[in-house]
This record gives sequence, structure tokens and C-alpha cells, in this order.
Amino acid sequence: MGSSDDSPSRPSGSGGAAERAGVDAPVAPARWRKAVVLLAVGLVLGLLVLWALDLLSPLNSPPVWKLYGKALARGFWAIPALGLLSLVLLLLGETLSRRGAGPHSTRRLKQAGLIAGCLVAIPLALMMLEDCVYSPIKFTYLIRKVEGAKTAEDEAAAFRSAARWGFVWELNRLTKREYLPSRVRHLDGDWILELEWLESWPFGRPYRAYRKVIDEQNLRFSERPRPVKSVP
Repeated sequence: MGSSDDSPSRPSGSGGAAERAGVDAPVAPARWRKAVVLLAVGLVLGLLVLWALDLLSPLNSPPVWKLYGKALARGFWAIPALGLLSLVLLLLGETLSRRGAGPHSTRRLKQAGLIAGCLVAIPLALMMLEDCVYSPIKFTYLIRKVEGAKTAEDEAAAFRSAARWGFVWELNRLTKREYLPSRVRHLDGDWILELEWLESWPFGRPYRAYRKVIDEQNLRFSERPRPVKSVP
């Protein structure tokens, strides 16, 4: 008489692998979702930081935080030097941690490495975010505000906003229509104002706004008004 085995059958190796794959499958999408959320949060925080630093900038002057960027640009060697220092400190801290060194000293090394890396990474990231996202949004709004002003009061407010949120570099009096972009060639009059900011689009062309001035007194929109240059 043959004996029967009532114990549950053990899943085959392929079945176990399939079960593990089914468990691990949602992990990758979850990581991607987390990365996207962190990126979105970082983008929003970066834009808020740039907006706050813009508020701290004096009237009609470059943003105050760019002074650090200028310092990095003048001492360009400091960028790779700080990056290398950050990498060395992080690797040293990780190596000592694996060899059983005290957690206090390894933590200090890693913290110093992170600080050195942040001194370079955060300003560079902010400058890239400003040039590629923040400034195009800001100056598109300012250009529309300057060019769309219908009354003398709106024009004065638009010029003040132009100087408050950007660095107005030149005011040009244009008399030839070939200098005008297609969007404003409908403007008539003896001359058209070209308001040019120091800041520029990511591809290098300065931000510019054009309009037929309603009241020339509105051109004195800052404590040190710039003269209006005639362009032949």
C-alpha cells in the first residue's frame, strides 16, 4: 500500500523567482515617483529662494546673491578645488567608517564634505535655475506689462516694475522700424522706446521691451534715471 504525502508542495525555483519579481516590481516605479517629487519640491523651493533674494536686491541693480557667483567666476579654480575637497572628505569618512573608526570623527568628515560640496553646488544650481527658468518667466511678465500699459499711470507702474525686478541697462529712442521685432511693428509715432535690461535670455540676447511712450516724465522711474539714447 503506497503512502500518501499530505504536506503542501514546495514552490519550484521559477515560481519563487516570479513571486520575488512580483514583490520587487513596484519598487522601481516608487523610487522614480519619489525622485520626481523631490525634484519638483527642489524646483519650487529654488524659485521661492530666487524670488526672496530678488526682493532683497536694491532698486535697479543686479541680484545681491550674484555677488557670490561673481566671486566664483573670478576665482574659477575654487570651483573644482571645493568639489575635489568635498569628494576627498566624503571618501575619507566612508573609508574610516568601514575600517571601524569612531563614528564621531567619520561623521564630522562627512559633514565637512557635504558643506564643501554645497558651497559650490547650491549657488551653481540657483544660477542655472535662474537663467533657464526664473528669469524667462519673470521677464516675459515684465515685457508684457511694459508693452501692454494703456494709460500714463499704468506706464509709470510698468517702468517702476521694470527697474524693481531687473537691472535696466539702456533706454533707446528708435526711429527706424526695421529695428523693431515683429510683435511691436504695429506701433506708430515719431519714435519708439526700447527698454533693455542687463539680464539676458539663456542664449545670450538681452531682454528688451518696446512701447510708444505716453508721458516722457515716466522715464524718470529711478533715483538715477538713465538718459534716453537716440539710435540712428
